[in-house]
Amino acid sequence: MDKKVIPYVPGEIPPRGYMLGRDAETGAMFWVHPGDVELNQKEISVLTDEQTKRLRRCYEILKEPDRRPWETWVHNFSCDQTPERELLAWEAFADAYLEELRLRGKTTPEVRRLLYIALLAGLNGAMSTQNVLSISPQCKSLSKLGRALRNLKTAWSKYETRYFLLPPPRPPETCP
Repeated sequence: MDKKVIPYVPGEIPPRGYMLGRDAETGAMFWVHPGDVELNQKEISVLTDEQTKRLRRCYEILKEPDRRPWETWVHNFSCDQTPERELLAWEAFADAYLEELRLRGKTTPEVRRLLYIALLAGLNGAMSTQNVLSISPQCKSLSKLGRALRNLKTAWSKYETRYFLLPPPRPPETCP
């Protein structure tokens, strides 16, 4: 299947429903529809005990809106070339999600799900309200979306240095 990708241009609004991707070989960024992404299903990484503990924390925080079982989380991270980099991003996501829940007080499952969707879009590169709403229009009903994205940026700032010091993903042909 031919993947329809649209080059990423800073400041341009992404197409509705698309997510930000990055070419593992060139580093070029682009927008792609999630249905066009072929995920690696082969486990190529072994999580350390410390990584598993950190992943469990993220899972416990996000399991209600994420809805995937623990085994799927472990499998997905084991299929990642650089699980440490991915884990740092998800730790920032979980921290931002917790902070937003704290600020919002009592919330409904629907609000928590919309918050999860909005922060996930932010984690995938849509760090503006306009971009999140383009990718996930259902988030229009989420109040204080801008604040949630600012909280994600703040949470990310605690992890980004470690993230960028790690080696980038290897080109696909070098994966075991």
